Amino acid sequence: MRQVLIAGAVLWVSAAPIDWVMSQRIYPGGSFEVMAAVRVVSSALLLLGIVLLGRQPPPSATAIRRLWRVIFVAAGAAQGAFTVALGQISSAYANGAAVVVVACGLATPDHWRSGLRMLGPTAVAYPVAILGAAALSPTIAHRLGTEVHVLALLVDLTVLFMGTALMVASGHAFWALRRELFEARRLGGYRLKSRIAVGGMGEVWRAWHGALKRDVAIKILRLDLTEAAAAARFEREAAATAALSHPNTVRVLDYGITDDGLSFFAMELLDGITLQELVEREGPLPPARVVHLLAQASAALAEAHRHGIIHRDIKPSNLLVTTTGGVPDFVKLIDFGIARRPRNLEDATLTRQDMVVGTPAYMAPEQAVGGTAEAPTDVYALGAVAYFALAGYPVFAGATPEVVLGAHLRELPIRVALRATQAVPEDLDQLVMRCLAKDPRDRFSDAGALAEALAMSSLAGRWRPQSPVAEPVRAPAADDLAFEPTRPLDRA
Repeated sequence: MRQVLIAGAVLWVSAAPIDWVMSQRIYPGGSFEVMAAVRVVSSALLLLGIVLLGRQPPPSATAIRRLWRVIFVAAGAAQGAFTVALGQISSAYANGAAVVVVACGLATPDHWRSGLRMLGPTAVAYPVAILGAAALSPTIAHRLGTEVHVLALLVDLTVLFMGTALMVASGHAFWALRRELFEARRLGGYRLKSRIAVGGMGEVWRAWHGALKRDVAIKILRLDLTEAAAAARFEREAAATAALSHPNTVRVLDYGITDDGLSFFAMELLDGITLQELVEREGPLPPARVVHLLAQASAALAEAHRHGIIHRDIKPSNLLVTTTGGVPDFVKLIDFGIARRPRNLEDATLTRQDMVVGTPAYMAPEQAVGGTAEAPTDVYALGAVAYFALAGYPVFAGATPEVVLGAHLRELPIRVALRATQAVPEDLDQLVMRCLAKDPRDRFSDAGALAEALAMSSLAGRWRPQSPVAEPVRAPAADDLAFEPTRPLDRA
C-alpha cells in the first residue's frame, strides 16, 4: 500500500500542469488557484499516508484500512472539485476519478462486499463533490438545471460506476483465486482445508495431517502481524500450551515455521461449544453442573500455575465444553495467547507491551490497573466465570470497558446466590465470592487450592451428564471470537 501511495503521489504532482491547461486553455475562466489549492491539500494527504505506513511499528490493520479509504475518497472528491473549479459539472476529470477507483481496486483486491465498501465511496465522492458545490455556486446550480450538461454528467457517472462495478467483480475474482491458492498450500505435513475462525493474533484452520490420517486445528500467525514482537508472542503461546499435559487443556501437537516465514502450530481439533455459548443457549446452569465444569477448568489451570504460567484471559469463551472418549461435559481450557510464562523465560520487552491485557468482564482489579498478574488473578477470573454460569450475566456490566473495569476496582459484587435463578448452596456462594475478593491475598492462592475447595463442595460429584453436547466442530484457540457482554480490550 505504501508503494502504491508513493507512485500515486508522484503521478498526482506530475498532473499539476494539466490543471493549468484545463483552466486556462480548454475552459477559460476556470480557477487555477482553487485547483492548485486542492492539488496541494490532496498531495499533503498522500504524503501523510506514506509517512504513517512507514512508521515502526506500523498501524493496525483496521487503522490502515481506514487511512486507505480516506485517501482514495479524498482523491475521488478532488477530481470533482477540479471539475467544479472549471465551472463545469462534466469534464475529463471524470476519467481521473475512474483512474483513482482502478488504482484502489488493483492495489487491494478483496471480497466483493469489502471491495464495494472501499470502492463505492471512492466513486461516489466525485458526484457528491459536484452536487455539493451547487449549494455554493450559482453557475454549478444553473448547469445542473440544463439538460445537455446533466446528460453529459450522467454519461460520466455511467462510465465511472460501470468501471467501479467491474473492479469490484474482478477484485473479488482475484481475492477468491488467492484464497484458493492459500487453502491448497501445505504447512509442513499439513494440508489446509478450511478456515474455522479469525482472532486477534491468528487464524485457525482445519487441516489434514497425512501421516496421522486425521484432521487437526492449525493456528497461523496473521499475515499482517509480521513484526518480531508478534511472532515471539505467538511462539510463546505455542510453548506455554505445549508445556502442559493435563487432559482438560487443549493439546498442542506440533509447532513450526514454513520456508517463507509463516509461523503455525497444530492442536487437537475439538467438537463442542464454549461455555459462553452454552449459557446463551440454555440460560443459567444448575449449580451442580457449574461445580462439575469449574472443577475441570481449575484442575487444568492448576497445572499451568505449577509451571509458573498465568493464563490472564480466563473467560467463558475460552472454556470449551465438549465430549471426549464418550464423556460429555468435558472441559478444555484454550487460548494461551496472552499467557505469562515464568519470569526466567519471559521476554522483558513482551512483558512491558502487555501492560493491560484481558477481557474487562473477567479481569481482576490488579490486572485492570496494569499490575503483575499472578495465580490469584486467574482465580478471580474463574470466580467471574462461575458467577456468569450461575447468574446468566457477568459480575459487572457497563456501556464501556472502562466502566466495567472501574466496577471491578471499586464496587463490591452482589452475592451470586441473590442473582441466580436457581438455589445456590451457601458454601458455593461463599466460594465464588471469595474468588472475587478485591485483595488477591483474600482469594484462593492458586487454581490448585480452588480445585481442592470445589472437591469439598456439597455439590461435588452430584452432576451426571445425560447426553453429549452435539455441535459443529469448533476452533480450539481463536482469540476473542465469541460474544462477550463487554467488548475485550485491544491486546497490546
